[in-house]
Amino acid sequence: MTAAERAAAAQPLWALVLPRDRARYLRRAAMAVLDELDELADLLADEAGQPRSEAMLAELLPSVGGLHGLANDGPAALADRRLGPVPALRAGRRSTLVQSPLGVVGVHVRDESSWAGPLLEVAAGLLAGNAVLLAPAAPRAAARMQSAFTRAGVPDELLQVV
Repeated sequence: MTAAERAAAAQPLWALVLPRDRARYLRRAAMAVLDELDELADLLADEAGQPRSEAMLAELLPSVGGLHGLANDGPAALADRRLGPVPALRAGRRSTLVQSPLGVVGVHVRDESSWAGPLLEVAAGLLAGNAVLLAPAAPRAAARMQSAFTRAGVPDELLQVV
């Protein structure tokens, strides 16, 4: 079974989890990153070739803040919304914008950000109820990213590093 097939098989159950509950997984992933902050800084310094302090200040700490921001604001952004006034011809009818997961989404990582950008794109995909295929520029960092989400309780199949 391919990574895409594993992700597609796991996604429908994940889509049933409410966005506010999926947000809890993002908060737990932020804690997993904080738990391994020193090790991750060393890994990013080695794999991405950036100074350890830059890895910490430009990648790791912003990613923790970003995870909390997504967890705080994401459920409201994903909520169904009643649309504004309807034309007279449709009087008495209601229109609602319903947000629903796409299924499996891909994140292709550019070289500029080996951690924060990809992590937040993955987190946004998961928060929206999707499974994610991650094509990393930094494979060891991607493996640790996957580990952080797994430690947070996200099922392994939902985030596939390809």
